[in-house]
Amino acid sequence: MSEQAHLKRLDAADYSEFQNKLLKEKGGREQRNFLQAIQDRQQFLDRMKSIKEEAGDSVCVLPNRMSEREFNNPPPDTEQRIHHHWQDVARSLAASSSFWAYVTLEHVRERKIDADYLAAGPGNNSPGRERIDRALRPNAGEKEIDDCVRTVLRKLSGLQGVRGRRSVYVDCPLARSWWRQYLVSRAAKRVKGEDEIIGRVIRQSQTHWERFVSGMVSRNPVLGMENTQDALLVAMAKLAEQPPPASIVQSICQNFCIIGGSVELGIFEFSELKDIAEKIVDDVVESPAP
Repeated sequence: MSEQAHLKRLDAADYSEFQNKLLKEKGGREQRNFLQAIQDRQQFLDRMKSIKEEAGDSVCVLPNRMSEREFNNPPPDTEQRIHHHWQDVARSLAASSSFWAYVTLEHVRERKIDADYLAAGPGNNSPGRERIDRALRPNAGEKEIDDCVRTVLRKLSGLQGVRGRRSVYVDCPLARSWWRQYLVSRAAKRVKGEDEIIGRVIRQSQTHWERFVSGMVSRNPVLGMENTQDALLVAMAKLAEQPPPASIVQSICQNFCIIGGSVELGIFEFSELKDIAEKIVDDVVESPAP
C-alpha cells in the first residue's frame, strides 16, 4: 500500500501560535483556564476547536480504550499495535507535531483516552487528574502550573518550539510508540530477527530512547541514514540480556558519528555497517567513557 501523506492535522502555524500564547505567562489566567478545561472532556475539545485544521483524509483511532498507564507508558505489544494501526502513514507526516496533536485529540473525542491523561507525571505515581488538582490550588506556584501545562502539550504532540524536533519522537506517547516500533521492525527485517530483542535496549527506559533518537534527528548525517540506524539497533541487540546504562547508548552513537566524520559511510553495504557497529558496541562496553 502507498504511504498516507494527506491525513487531517492541525494547522501547523495556528497550533504553534496557540502553544506560544499558552506558554507566554507562567501561572497566568490562560494556563489556569486551560487546565480547568482539561478536567471536562467537552470543554477541552471546545477549547481546542479554536485551532484551524488542515484538510485531509480522516484518521482512524485505535479500536480499544487505553488506561492512563498504558497510554503514557505503552508496553511493547501496545507499541506494535499502534504502529500497525497507522503503518501506512508517511514518515514526513509521522514527524509532524500538528499531526499527532490531531490524532491525540481524536482519541479524546472518541473516548479512547481521557484528556487528563496528558497531565500525568513521570512514572505511575502521579495521575493526571491529581496533578491538575494540585496545580489549580489557590496557593499553587507559577512553576507548578506552567510545568503541568507543558506536560500536557508535550504529551499531546511534542513541544517542538521549546524542545526541538526530538520532542515529537520522545514526549508524545503515540508518536514515540509509532517511531520506536517503526525503527525496530525495519531493523529486524534486515536480519530476520525478533522485534522484542532488537528493541529491548532502546525500550529499557525513556532515557535510553532519548539518547538514541537525539542522534537520529540531529543534523549529523551519519545517524540520519536508515542503514546506520538499522545497523546500530541490530548491533545493540547483543546487549539485550543486560541492557547497559543510557550513557553507553549515547557513547555508541557518538563513536559512530566520529567514524562517519572521516569515512564516507554512505557507500557501505548494510553488512559492512553492521560489522562497524558491532565493533563499536564491543569497544564501548569493554572501555566505557568515564
